[in-house]
Amino acid sequence: GNVLNILIDEEDILETKPTSYQFCISNVYGTVKEIYIRSGYSKLKPGDTVMPGDILISGVIPITNSYEEVIGERVVVPDGDIILEFTCCEQIIQPLAVNIKKYTGEEKKSLDFYWNNSKLFSYLPSISYESCDIITENRGISVFGIDLPVNLIIYQYSETENTLKKYTQEEATKILESKYELIMNSYLDSGYELVNHDYTITPYKDCLSLNYSITVSGPAFSYE
Repeated sequence: GNVLNILIDEEDILETKPTSYQFCISNVYGTVKEIYIRSGYSKLKPGDTVMPGDILISGVIPITNSYEEVIGERVVVPDGDIILEFTCCEQIIQPLAVNIKKYTGEEKKSLDFYWNNSKLFSYLPSISYESCDIITENRGISVFGIDLPVNLIIYQYSETENTLKKYTQEEATKILESKYELIMNSYLDSGYELVNHDYTITPYKDCLSLNYSITVSGPAFSYE
C-alpha cells in the first residue's frame, strides 16, 4: 500500500491576525436561559448571569494547538439564538392635579428683517398674552433662482391658557394601570415572553405612585 506523511506546523496555521472583530453584546442585566450558537465562540451556558456590555457570542474564535495554547484566531460573523431573562423595575407617578394647556385661537406675528446678517428693522405688535407658545420661522428670498442676502425671521405668538384638571384617586389609579398595561404590551410587541409581573400603588398627598416589576425573556442583545 501507499503511505502519506503529512507534516503540520501549528505555528503557521494563521499567518495574519484579523483586524476587525464583531461581537454579540448583552443589553440587559439578566440570566441566560437558552443559547444556541450557529457561528462564533462563547463560554456562556444556561444559568449564567450577564450584564449590559457583556459579550454573549464572539466572532473571534481562538485557535489552539495540541497543548491547548492559543496560537491564533479566526474571525467569523457571530450568529445564534440567545434567550435572556431579565427584570425591569420602575416607578410611575400620576399627580392628582395637572395643568392642561389649550390654545385660545388668538395669534399675533412679529418680524425681523436682515440684510447680509445685519438687522435693518423689526415689526413688533403689542402682545399682552399672559402665556403663549412661540414658533420661529426663518425665510430666505430668491429671485430667478438666485439667493439674495435677505432673511426674514417671523415669530408667531399663539395664546394659551391653563386649566387645572383634578383627578380622584380612582381616576388616577385607572390612568396608572393603563400606562402599566402599555409598558407590558410594549415588551410583548417586541417579541418578549412574559414570565412574571406585579405592581403596587401607593397614595400620597398630591399623587399616586405605581411601582412595578416585570420579568420577561427574549433576545435582549445587539451586534457590535
